[in-house]
Amino acid sequence: DLAWTLLDLGGLLCRMGELAQARAVFEEQLSLAEEVAALAPEDLRTRRSLSAGLRNLAELLLKQDDSDGAAALGQQAFEVARGLAEETPGEFNTLEDLAKAHLMLGRCQEATAALPEAIQNSQRAVEIFRELLRRDENSEAAKNDLIQGLERMGDLLALQAEEAGAFEFYSEAFLLCRA
Repeated sequence: DLAWTLLDLGGLLCRMGELAQARAVFEEQLSLAEEVAALAPEDLRTRRSLSAGLRNLAELLLKQDDSDGAAALGQQAFEVARGLAEETPGEFNTLEDLAKAHLMLGRCQEATAALPEAIQNSQRAVEIFRELLRRDENSEAAKNDLIQGLERMGDLLALQAEEAGAFEFYSEAFLLCRA
């Protein structure tokens, strides 16, 4: 639980603009999660926190214009999340982690000018988020995750001058926001 608490603290520090402190907290969280995951690889909760920590640190590095560092962490987060999803097929939380890892990897790929890969990963995130919302139609978290993914896809397609596709994703996000 300490690893999850450190994630929350790092997130708060990011929102406060204290990026250096947030980075130190995220790095401490990753060290702890890696250590526990090595000792107890069957502990899915710890491995989920490892994936989340990698995503959060990747996000912070994007804010600091370190797209290469972010891309490396985004890929690691994806690998951890994919492994968890393969071990627990269909499990809601690990699918949610996988979708978030796809979305983060897409953001990192966009930052390194790999737009086709960014679109592919963001599209996969949207597909998973749609499935999660179908499973739990009352989940505000699943709805918000899907909206974020749809907006991301709209942004990416707009960058590619694919206005019609971008419009479809933005429109779907809009309808979900109003629902």
